[in-house]
Order: sequence, then C-alpha cells, then structure tokens
Amino acid sequence: MPADEKANIVYISKPQGTTSGKVYDLLDSVIQDKSVLNNAILIEYNKATGFVLSVFYSEETGGIDGSKFAFTYDKPKTEDKIDKYKSVSGIRPYTFADERRQGYCGIEETGMLPPTDKDVIINIRDGKKYPLSDGTGGIYKNILYAEALVPDSMMASGQKNKLQILSQSGETPIYETEEISSESISTSFAAALISPPSGHVVFKSSKDGDGNQLETGFVRIVWVLDYVDGDMLIQTNSIGMKYLTGDTAQNGPQNIRVGISGNGISAKSLSVENSHYAYEAKGKDYITSARHLNNVRYKLDGDFRQLNDIDMTQITNFLPIGSAIKPTVTFLA
Repeated sequence: MPADEKANIVYISKPQGTTSGKVYDLLDSVIQDKSVLNNAILIEYNKATGFVLSVFYSEETGGIDGSKFAFTYDKPKTEDKIDKYKSVSGIRPYTFADERRQGYCGIEETGMLPPTDKDVIINIRDGKKYPLSDGTGGIYKNILYAEALVPDSMMASGQKNKLQILSQSGETPIYETEEISSESISTSFAAALISPPSGHVVFKSSKDGDGNQLETGFVRIVWVLDYVDGDMLIQTNSIGMKYLTGDTAQNGPQNIRVGISGNGISAKSLSVENSHYAYEAKGKDYITSARHLNNVRYKLDGDFRQLNDIDMTQITNFLPIGSAIKPTVTFLA
C-alpha cells in the first residue's frame, strides 16, 4: 500500500460496556438491536474516501492486554473440554469466532480451513441470502437448507448418517432424523421432493453451490428444512417448517444450527439462522421473503415487521393464514 494511502487508514473504537462515543453515535440510528452496542466494536476505514475496510466485534471480555477489547481468543484449555470442538480428524479445533460472535466481520465462518479427507463442513443457509443451486441450473430462494461437504469415504455404500437440528448453542439436538443410508439419498432436488428418503428431502451433488465441480473425493449433501414455491396447496411445493412447529420455546421459531453424525462423522454448523423468519429482535420477528411470510402461520400471536417488498411471482396459490380463532396477524410499521 502506498505510504500516502496508508496514512489515511484510521480507526474508531468503543470498549465493552460504554454507551457513548463516535462508534455509538455512528451506529445508534442504523442498528435495530441496540444490545450489540454494549459490546466492543472497532471500525477501520479510509478517512479520505470514507470506505470501511474492516469491522471487529466481540461479546467477550478481557483482551490479552487486560483491556475491554477481546477480538481474538486463545485455544481452550483441557479443562474446557476441547475434544468436543475438534474436527473429525481430531487434529484442529473448530474456530470459536462465529460461535462467540467475535472477530473480523468481513467473511462468514471466520477462520474456517479448507477440508481435508477426514473433515466434514456443514452450514445452514437461508435462501433469501444464499439461494440454493441444485447443481442442475435450478435456483431457489424461498428455502432454508443445510449444506454439508463430506468426503466420499464417509458416504460409501451401506453407511448411514443422521442429520440434526441443534439449538443456537449447538449443544442440544432439537430434532434428529433416523439413520439415512447413503444409497437412498436422491441425486437431485426434484427427485428428492417426489420421493424423499425416509420422509426427509435430502439430495447429493458433485457440484458446489455455484454449479462448479467439487474437488475430487467430496460430495455435497443438501437437507431441505423449509421450502415454498408454486402452488402451495401441492405438498411437494410446500414442505413447511414441520420440524419446529410446537407451542413450546424449544419447538417453536428460534435460532438454530445443523449437524450431521454417524460413521465417524460428527460435525455442526458454525453458521446460525432463524428457523422461520429473517431474524428476531426484542420480541419482533422480521420477514423478507415468501418463506418467512408463510411461516407467520406458526406464530399467529407474534409481532411481525416486513423489511422489504416480497417477491411472490413464484407463488401461484398461497395457502391462507389464520383461523376462526385467530383470523388476523399483527404487522408493525
């Protein structure tokens, strides 16, 4: 970087626990969940252009120098049960950055290393932000799905694995499928919708989410958790969030992770998504897609806020929401 340009790179910061200063003033009017402003934040930017280069955020306390900034972490000690954080190979611990909401905010899953032949990487994706590519040209946005990159050796004929929905902490399985054999998994999304293995819409592909051929030795497994499209009165077009539809907090709308286990596999996602909506903040549920709107039916007593125009062009027959007991739903301006 040229010396004159480097001189323009500056930062502003706020330590944990403060509710004033330049960072607070800058973000206060644009952040809906004000609780994040209680934590440590550092913003690096070019003072000449105003471009933001990086943002550091942490809910952790106690930096290395004893300050109230803790944007990095030390490897857990043995007494912290480090084994549960190790990869399948048992060699490297997973990054804590995403789980602690701590670190550099510029890429997802900060610190994730490329997989080895003994590693499994799994993530949960909302199609509004990360549209699903089925590997054959199909693109789906009104969908919530788990996506795992698994070595071929762990998906050999006869091997069986379980797919899991986990709590946000990643410690508690909320839902777990029965064992699904590798050979029963469909090879396309369309086939999985018509004849789902064990009732779960799961398919595999040799291509990544961008349609590119995967590295030799890996297969991509996709588990569709929620999906709406076309005529929603037809079951295969409206899977619905059937895994979490109960009246209790554990079974209702919430932030979740996903996992996969069996045959030497034990992995959970670092990424987190809300099971039903875009996100929840201070008792309000925010919706940005047709899928989120459809899931209003699972929380008729909720308070909802629509953040943008919702594209309903792919929905040809929307399933009505409400009941004789609760015919209306509250949307906030």
